Amino acid sequence: MFTDEAPAPQNRTYVIASGGLDSAVVLHLAAKNSHAVTVLTFDYDQRHIKELEYQRRMNEHLREVGGYDIFELQVPMKELTLLGAGMHAVPTDAPHPSLIPPTWLPGRNLILLTYAAAYGYPFSSVLVAGIHAEDTPGYPDCRPNALRHLEVAIEEGLGSPFALWLPLLNKTKAEIVKLGQELGVPFNLTWSCYEGGERACGKCDACIRRLAAFKANGLKDPLDYEY
Repeated sequence: MFTDEAPAPQNRTYVIASGGLDSAVVLHLAAKNSHAVTVLTFDYDQRHIKELEYQRRMNEHLREVGGYDIFELQVPMKELTLLGAGMHAVPTDAPHPSLIPPTWLPGRNLILLTYAAAYGYPFSSVLVAGIHAEDTPGYPDCRPNALRHLEVAIEEGLGSPFALWLPLLNKTKAEIVKLGQELGVPFNLTWSCYEGGERACGKCDACIRRLAAFKANGLKDPLDYEY
C-alpha cells in the first residue's frame, strides 16, 4: 500500500474521484505520475450529488491544461443508500460508537474500492483514492488496517498484483490544501458541502473542515458560501 506522494509512474492509473477537494488533489498527483488516468465516479444517490457536476468540470480542466488522457466512467451505485437508510445513530455495541457520524454508509468504501479494482483489472495494478487522516477515526472502512486487509483480499481475489495508492492517508485537511496549492489544483472546481445547494452552506461538517483548512494555510476558499 503506497502512502507517499509519488509511487513509481504507471502507464495507467485508476482514480476514484468524487468532485471533492481531496480527490482533486489525488487526481492531480496521479496525472503527474502516470501517462493516463481513468477517473471513476460513483452515483449512489448521495445527498450531495452536486459534487459529480464539479468532477466533470475538473476532468475537462485537466484535459485542457495538461493534455492528459482522461477516460471518465460514471458507475451507478444508488443501492448503496439503502445500506444507510434510517441510520441516524450507531448501535451501542459497535466499535468506537461515539466517533462514527450519521453520514457513514456501512461498507461504502469497501464496495467502491473493490468495484474500482475489478473494473481496472487487468489494465492497471494501482488504484488511487483520497482517503485521509481525518477520515480514519469516524469511518471504519477508511482505517489503515481495514484498507491493508482489503488490498490483500483484492490481490488474492484477482490473482494478480494490486496496490492501493493513498497519498493523503497520513495528511490532515490543512496539509491536503497545502499540497493542492503546490500542485496548482483549481479549488474552485471542487465541492465539499453535504447540502448540495446553490452555494455551500458553511455549516455542515464538510464545510467547517474545508474552511478551517484554507484558513490554516492563510488562503481564501474560492467557493461561495451561504454564511
